Amino acid sequence: MANASCMAGLAFANAFLGVNHSLAHKLGAFHHLPHGIANAVVLLDVMRYNSAEVPTKMGTFPQYQYPKTLARYAEIGRSVGLTGKNDAEVFEKLLAKLDELMRTIEILPTIRDYGVDEKHFLETLDEMSEQAFNDQCTGANPRYPLVSELKDIYLKKLITEKCQIKKRKKPNKCGTSFLMKHSRSLFTPTTFHCLFPLAKDPRYRAA
Repeated sequence: MANASCMAGLAFANAFLGVNHSLAHKLGAFHHLPHGIANAVVLLDVMRYNSAEVPTKMGTFPQYQYPKTLARYAEIGRSVGLTGKNDAEVFEKLLAKLDELMRTIEILPTIRDYGVDEKHFLETLDEMSEQAFNDQCTGANPRYPLVSELKDIYLKKLITEKCQIKKRKKPNKCGTSFLMKHSRSLFTPTTFHCLFPLAKDPRYRAA
């Protein structure tokens, strides 16, 4: 796990990050979610957001000639054995596999599941969304967001499981609750990124 986390860190240091991290940074700063968990909670919604073929605004980097994110997500899916009649179908299967992996390691589906007070969350929502927009990672996202779009993702993840395929179980004493208790020692900034290397495990390949 530590080696996978290190490899992921080397990869994104070269490729830059996006709004998934922008959102996760503020969940940590305002509501003290460990960074790996914060990234995991918003990941599927951010992937859906980035996969849009017609974004409201394009990214600010010149290599984003036009939206290519859906095709790249599909490329990831095919690299771990997923198939489909088109990129959109492979992408949906990738989301399902990631959701399955999150349930296996007991990542809970909503922000409120991690003990964040809803009233306090809503009180900080506007400032958190603006700070996420101004985060250094936002500029490298392939789809340049509006503040309101980041706010919508936060609201979806407060109480709903809109992107999840199946309802996830509550954690047992050896799952997320244990990791949260020991988050200071277990969660480095890149912990959740090891999920992508782990997706090559045969258990997560398509039949």
